[in-house]
Amino acid sequence: MKKVVILGRGGAGKSTLATSLGAALNLPVTELDKHFWSPDLTPTPKDEWAEVQRRLTSGQRWILEGDLGPHDVLDARLRAADTVIVLDFPLWRCAWRALRRSRENLAFWRWLFSYRRRSLPAVMAAVADHAAHADLLVLRSPRTVERLLARQHVGVYKLIRRALFRFGGGDAEVAHHRTTAILARTAPVLGPVRRVMNVAAPVTVFGVRFPNPVGLAAGMDKDGTALHAWPALGFGFVEVGTVTAIAQPGNPQPRLYRLVNSEAIINRMGFNNAGADALANRLLTGRKPAVPLGISIGKSKVVPVEEAVEDYRKSLRALYPHGDYFAVNVSSPNTPGLRGLQDRTALSELLAELTLECRALAERDRSAPRPLLVKIAPDLTDGAIAEVLEVCDEHGVSGVIATNTTLSRAGLAHADLHLADQVGGLSGRPLTERARDVVAFVHKQTGGKLPIIGVGGILDTDDATRMFDAGASLVQLYTGFIYRGPGLVRRISKSRR
Repeated sequence: MKKVVILGRGGAGKSTLATSLGAALNLPVTELDKHFWSPDLTPTPKDEWAEVQRRLTSGQRWILEGDLGPHDVLDARLRAADTVIVLDFPLWRCAWRALRRSRENLAFWRWLFSYRRRSLPAVMAAVADHAAHADLLVLRSPRTVERLLARQHVGVYKLIRRALFRFGGGDAEVAHHRTTAILARTAPVLGPVRRVMNVAAPVTVFGVRFPNPVGLAAGMDKDGTALHAWPALGFGFVEVGTVTAIAQPGNPQPRLYRLVNSEAIINRMGFNNAGADALANRLLTGRKPAVPLGISIGKSKVVPVEEAVEDYRKSLRALYPHGDYFAVNVSSPNTPGLRGLQDRTALSELLAELTLECRALAERDRSAPRPLLVKIAPDLTDGAIAEVLEVCDEHGVSGVIATNTTLSRAGLAHADLHLADQVGGLSGRPLTERARDVVAFVHKQTGGKLPIIGVGGILDTDDATRMFDAGASLVQLYTGFIYRGPGLVRRISKSRR
């Protein structure tokens, strides 16, 4: 269990931060206010901070009294802390916050203008000495606190998520369908939300211009029912599907499981979708989203593997006028025999026919061929991935999506191990490192010439940054979006500006 200690002036917002962090992360948070009192010392407000510096640096053991009442000895607290947060706010900010809480607290204004702000080097040195092993966060404005809370997924989305996770008695698939249905109904009135959430960080990849590099991964909106809601939540592109030529119900329910302690999901959906023709009709009668649209196509379950090429071709032909790029899904673990299509001979035959079909359809429409990408599994060996990349190069594939879900159960939290035996693909935090390693391998193997969409285990800005650094041109969210909400989309996009 981690321990967090918060230091700061009165009125800096320690209680708010402590309460929020404690509730969000289930952490014991000790708030150590700078105010302290003893029989032989009653300092004036002007001298208090200097006395804090003196006491900290003198090595004395002392007791503080803050908003939460008397606390234990400071150095002992600091030595036991995993994280120390110092709220180093200008005094006027603290005074204003206190005044807003209580209009009668005018004492602050008596000394506010005569107070000369003192620096914190001595305090910081003492903290470093007492808590040398701890992570140290120095926050210098209330806005920074808000950002910290956002990074810890505290706030409105957490409340919404809590409610969503209760839909259908906690059934993850019920929550999924209800959420997309709500988004589909509210899409027409989400304009104001888009003005807040949208971040311009344009990038051009495989000839397509994206308003920002953060996309919605396939699987979230299989049939494109909420297409116009996703751009309003900040996404720079949307990938629908995976769709198949023949409509199919997918695997028996239950087939979707949340592993909350691991921030992961196991699914064995089995390409449940209304079929390529139904999606084409929806896109024809409605309108495309205001961002690039990718379409993931897969093999129909009832179609033998020997007839897979024609099955994929039917989907491509039906949907070609509507997609800005197409993803060939040969890596889902939930359709029998599908991953066998990643083998060199089978994949070469499939891509040869699909690239020819793309060219023929482009000539018909008198346009450039749509980009064709291949989505690969994280469970392939480096040698197998290298073979896939050779086939992609031979047939002029425009890019790779790395990666799909994994069959591995490594990295699960102890509290989620009872779900480890569930059949299906695992996504989320346990996949973070492996997905990034695959992206790095693809980037190195191709000399950076083949565009990569990185997906898998992206749950914060740091995960996304590392994925980009590994070689991804774009990233996609699925599980991270479920656990962290649309704020994650905005934060990643802002980090790429």
